[in-house]
Amino acid sequence: MTTHSLKFPNPSDCLSPTEFLDVDAPIMNWCIEYLDIRDKSPRVKAIEIFEFVRDELEFRFEIATDRRAYVASAIVDDGTGFCTQRTIVLCTLARAAGIPSALLFADLLDRSLSPSLISTLGTQVIHEHGLAALYLDEQWLKVDVGPSPEHVIRNGYRCVEFDGMSDALMAATKLTNSPHATYLTFHGAYEELPFDKMMAGLAGSYPHLSLEQLSDIQSVRFGTRGGGANN
Repeated sequence: MTTHSLKFPNPSDCLSPTEFLDVDAPIMNWCIEYLDIRDKSPRVKAIEIFEFVRDELEFRFEIATDRRAYVASAIVDDGTGFCTQRTIVLCTLARAAGIPSALLFADLLDRSLSPSLISTLGTQVIHEHGLAALYLDEQWLKVDVGPSPEHVIRNGYRCVEFDGMSDALMAATKLTNSPHATYLTFHGAYEELPFDKMMAGLAGSYPHLSLEQLSDIQSVRFGTRGGGANN
């Protein structure tokens, strides 16, 4: 796993609303009130927000190409999202709770992908895999919510747990000890979603597929053809 070139932004720059992390949207405030975490410690806030996104926002392997589909409030309204969308909600709620957050991108080797999905993508590597960085106790922690519970159970994955003190990443093996996830390279930490860069990265990583074809990847989506995908 390559992390030496990963530079995190200034935490003070990672609290404000942005186009995609619309911290001040009413539904984000509703989520904070629903969780009832305003008087809790930053660590407990982060854990409860993580568990809320992991467990309540359904994972869907569908690479959206519409810019609006990456706005946090729209994702919560929809109730579903793939890795980057769920990460955006995690980061936005963290900021709403006063916790600096940033978006990370990684190349993820996923050995649990279904044969049909591998055939479509031409690789077992999920490029532009989105996860979060949360700033707690004067350190940046890498936090990946992973798939939602029903997908974890169905595919025999190890559930990602977050203790607010160390990185929370998908496990290298499944419950059967067969190979699962390997983070190959972390290649960016951002205060705001770099939408155009992400789309260009996807197009460059899967040159045989158009963005329209990538957005229709749900036809071989996670869990529907005997395998999985964690993006």
